[in-house]
Amino acid sequence: MELILIISMAWWLVNFEPLQLAIDGLFAKLPVDSLTVFTHAALGCWKCWSFWLTIFITVDFSLACFAALLTFILDLCLNKLK
Repeated sequence: MELILIISMAWWLVNFEPLQLAIDGLFAKLPVDSLTVFTHAALGCWKCWSFWLTIFITVDFSLACFAALLTFILDLCLNKLK
């Protein structure tokens, strides 16, 4: 049950426009190098958010990998509907 909550929180964080606009504004002020590009991409990634949220909430690496896998599968299924 907690995986559903974590995955839905990750989806909300990625699709919440004010948060993503704040992240974009912050990274627009930073110099462009490989670290900032990868970090900006990770903060807009649904799978990354679900992995790190699971790590921070449960402190279980295997559960975090499973959450990221479920998010990946859900993302593939949702993209097929478009």
